[in-house]
Amino acid sequence: MGNVDIQSVGVIAGILAGSVAIGWVLSWILLKLFGRLFRTWNATAELAPIIHTAQRPLAVVLALALSRVVLPFAGVPEAWEQYLQFGFDGLTILSSILIVLRLSDVLWFRLRQRAARTDSPVDDALVPLVEKAAKFLMVLFGLVVLLQSWNFNVTAILAGVSIGGIAFAFAAQSTIANLFGSAMIFVDRPFQIGDWIRVDGHDGTVEAIGFRSTRIRTFANSVISIPNGKLADMAVDNMGLRQMRRYQTMLGLQYDSTPEQVDTFVRTLREVLMNHPTTLKDPSQTIVAFHTYDASSLNVMVNTYFEVPSWREEMESRHQLNLAIMKAAAESNVQFAFPTRTVHIASGTDQIH
Repeated sequence: MGNVDIQSVGVIAGILAGSVAIGWVLSWILLKLFGRLFRTWNATAELAPIIHTAQRPLAVVLALALSRVVLPFAGVPEAWEQYLQFGFDGLTILSSILIVLRLSDVLWFRLRQRAARTDSPVDDALVPLVEKAAKFLMVLFGLVVLLQSWNFNVTAILAGVSIGGIAFAFAAQSTIANLFGSAMIFVDRPFQIGDWIRVDGHDGTVEAIGFRSTRIRTFANSVISIPNGKLADMAVDNMGLRQMRRYQTMLGLQYDSTPEQVDTFVRTLREVLMNHPTTLKDPSQTIVAFHTYDASSLNVMVNTYFEVPSWREEMESRHQLNLAIMKAAAESNVQFAFPTRTVHIASGTDQIH
């Protein structure tokens, strides 16, 4: 019996080794043919590594299929067939799951490619979420098929899971809230990837919107993750949706400025704002006026808007406008004030008794 067992093990090992070799070659050929289907995408360099990841599980599936055909003719003891069938079924289903998951990356690559070509960043965030959900369902379906192939009562298992799921739901309320928060973010679209937002005292650019949380890259280059359940209830100030960027300042002039000089300065500033290349040319939104008498200055208020799409361009516009204001002050012969205090000393001689 021992000799028979050793002989059977040798036969099985030889069949498996030969099947793996043949399966490896066949998988390479099949994946090469599969890759040619996407030549029109002009992304061969990007797709080749993705498709190559499926070669190993595909070789396993082909090898197991060949072994199933050959083993009945190899004189393997019937007592072993049940165990071999059990193992072959498990490996075939698990390898098939890997094949589907890895080849589906071709589809997700195509969707990300198309999302990058659109102007809207919504699909850039939506594709990764759909990808994660689809892959989760693929794995779940594969596990159900695996259990059924091993003659497990899947219905009873699912019933037990549903009962336990009620208790689990109470323990996972925050996770469920985050999932609903993610859905609300995509429905209401208070912000998108790439937007500059201010929320809960944090200021930065939205980097990713996930199932559980949203990642914000701060201007200190750190990353803050805020749960979507909380984020959906917060007041979000979306600086990225601004149609214009406000410029407002109060210019303090010295008290020795004459009315004519102040008036000339105000009129010169109005011309500067109307001639600036990026300011809003709407007189109702562009205001320059002698505003208040302050403790140590005559205050001139300046209010306008820059029509620029980015923070960097806003800073450049501010830089140019501030320089133009300095030149206007020099042309109008006015000086900017700084905090001062005048001390008056009464004349006369104090008498000391």
